[in-house]
Amino acid sequence: MGTPVAFEIQRQTRPGNKGQPVVQETLGWTMPRAPPSRRPARKTHPITATSEPDLPPLVIEKDWIERVRRSLPELPSARFQRFQKQYELNGYDANLLISEQDVAVYFEQAAAASPACLQDTRQLEYWATCTA
Repeated sequence: MGTPVAFEIQRQTRPGNKGQPVVQETLGWTMPRAPPSRRPARKTHPITATSEPDLPPLVIEKDWIERVRRSLPELPSARFQRFQKQYELNGYDANLLISEQDVAVYFEQAAAASPACLQDTRQLEYWATCTA
């Protein structure tokens, strides 16, 4: 695999040093000779953003954005930070809990059901991850 890669690096850098464009083509590979050219590559045009005159401008209301935002579930990064602050967990324990959504929900339900559990969240975290 090293020889074809080395050849391709050399092939693409050689014309660039002389100010010539690199020929875009499909190559075959036969050892030990240089690869024969199979066919030239098709011309592709870069994708550009153009306006479409038939489409009206898209106007999104801020109320709709807020409704959608409220309907989304809590993101793992936000839950991670909340668990660290709310339950005073270290990064490892918080990450362990949020790694699976069911475990995180179970942990929160257990913490809400028994406020005494909040005194020792580390024990509750251990219990939630071991029994899940």
